[in-house]
Amino acid sequence: MATSCDADLSIEDLPPLPSPQRKVQRRQEWLGCALVLGITTFLVGVTHAVSSIQDLSPTFIWTCRGCIYTEALLALCCLVGLMLADPGIIQRTPETCSPIPAQVGDS
Repeated sequence: MATSCDADLSIEDLPPLPSPQRKVQRRQEWLGCALVLGITTFLVGVTHAVSSIQDLSPTFIWTCRGCIYTEALLALCCLVGLMLADPGIIQRTPETCSPIPAQVGDS
């Protein structure tokens, strides 16, 4: 069982925070965009294909298409919100770093 080592180690003694890896972040953002856009395009396409092949009522077809369009719009809005939002940084304070685990003090 790990014990706290707050008496031996302070926040100032911790190593510096690593700098963000912007290249990796951008790659992950674009891969996420490709994934969301690919899935959305696939689902909209399947909905259109199935609704045009089947002998269904026009009301049902447009209800299904309206639902998939709404889902696609919400997915794109969430994607844009994630891309434009600042993820922020959690600063080191006694509240966010306490108790400091013994493993950190040992290294």
